[in-house]
Amino acid sequence: MVHIPYRGGGPGMMALVAGQIDVLIGQVPTVTPMVNAGRLRALAVSGAQRSPALPEVPTMAEAGLPGFDATAWYSIVVPAGTPKPIITRLNAELVKILKSPDIRARLISEGADVETSTPEELAAFVRSEIPKWSKAIKDSGTKID
Repeated sequence: MVHIPYRGGGPGMMALVAGQIDVLIGQVPTVTPMVNAGRLRALAVSGAQRSPALPEVPTMAEAGLPGFDATAWYSIVVPAGTPKPIITRLNAELVKILKSPDIRARLISEGADVETSTPEELAAFVRSEIPKWSKAIKDSGTKID
């Protein structure tokens, strides 16, 4: 395969639907509408668990690549030096919003997996991702263009 970098999921999705490319590694919220409309066929999800938005689609491990776990994730960050009480309050309010049944249902319906954490849990997660992806980049020989 030849890697073709696109400036986001939208242009890549348009190229796939138009038949300009044969495969796309896209995020669940981006591909779910086209999969549900029957315009695309999802082969696997890259996380360790099946996606609630596409429960019939196997994981990469189930499809024959054991140990494969690569997911996109999002977080909200603040400038270094932000006072701890502000961080604590902001986190509490965001967790409350994300646990709201209507917000949660909407995000899940769009293909997002909704998870919340504490600032400390997020910091530990980010620290755990750095060596994992540093090794993957080094092993792949990827170079910045």
